[in-house]
Amino acid sequence: MKPGFSGAIAFMLLISSGCASIDKYKSDPADVIHLADINGDSRDEIVRVKDKFDTQSKTIVEVLKKNKIQLGSFSVPGRLESIDFIEMGMGQHKDISVHYRNRDDSETVSIYTFKDDKFRKIFTVDSNCGIETDYSSMLARIKTGKFICNADICSCTDVNNGDMWIWTGDKFLK
Repeated sequence: MKPGFSGAIAFMLLISSGCASIDKYKSDPADVIHLADINGDSRDEIVRVKDKFDTQSKTIVEVLKKNKIQLGSFSVPGRLESIDFIEMGMGQHKDISVHYRNRDDSETVSIYTFKDDKFRKIFTVDSNCGIETDYSSMLARIKTGKFICNADICSCTDVNNGDMWIWTGDKFLK
């Protein structure tokens, strides 16, 4: 065997063993696992997402240290559409943005921060007409569609013609 080929095989085995080690944090095969520094200690925590929507109408987000000690958890009353780990402040920790769909098919985005050993919701917005998020800069933006009524006929606007919230460094402003 050539040295480059055996090195590639060793690298693939290392990658596959790393993926398997993350799976040990699943308490159910359907759990989804993410890595993010939630508490600002410069080490990634395990973020386990449990979809309990069909049986309990909620999604549970748990944050664990690598020794499986739980830092905290929160739940949202819907089925998760997406989860983002974002830097909202100047610290090194990541905040958690959860975008979920409710039983009535409306959408919600909630942002949680881990402070004083607890998860605290710092923002939430609902819409029956769609939600888009943009966390690509320090000025995070969240757009929502809204209902427009003419006489007795109502319809949704496009999210670009709806409401927008912008992160100012300590809160979202409309």
